[in-house]
Amino acid sequence: MYFGGTDSNKGCIVRAQAKGIFAADSPYMGGDGLQTGQCLKDAADNAAGIYAAVAAPNAEQIPASKSIIDGFKKAFPNKDDFGAYSMPAYDCAKILIEAIRKAIKANNGNMPTRDAVRQQVANTKDFTGTLGKTTFDENGDTSLKIISIYQAKGSPVDWSWVTQIDFAKK
Repeated sequence: MYFGGTDSNKGCIVRAQAKGIFAADSPYMGGDGLQTGQCLKDAADNAAGIYAAVAAPNAEQIPASKSIIDGFKKAFPNKDDFGAYSMPAYDCAKILIEAIRKAIKANNGNMPTRDAVRQQVANTKDFTGTLGKTTFDENGDTSLKIISIYQAKGSPVDWSWVTQIDFAKK
C-alpha cells in the first residue's frame, strides 16, 4: 500500500489497522511525512515494514558531515530534533547567508534589495555543504536530485536508511 500523506493525517494508524487484513510482511510506503517517530507510535506493533521516501541525501552517510551532525546532536539531544531535513536546512541557511554577504558586497557594503539576494541565491554554483556540492539551475532546482529510502525495522522499531537514488545521474 502507498499512503500519500503525513503522520498527522493518521496514515500510520491505517498501517496498524491493516494487521490481520494484509500479510505481516506487506510493505507500506509513503513520503517523508511518514518518516517520523509519531508514525512508528501510531502503527504500533505493525510498524515494521513501513518505507518512507525523503527528497534529500542522508547526511549521516556523508563522512564529511559527521562533525556538524555530532555538534547538532550535542546541542539538541532529543532524538526527534534531528531529522531527514536538518542538514538540508543547515545548507540552505548557509547558502542564504553567503548570498546576503555577496549581495552586500556587490552593493558597496550597503543593505541589498531582496531581489539582489534572490539573484545571488540563484547564482549559487558548487556550494560545498553537508550534503556535497549544490548548484541551482535556471529553474531554481538543485543539482542534488537524491531520494533516500528509509525502512522501519528492528526492536524496538526505528527508522533505518536503506539506500538512495541519485536522479541527476540517470
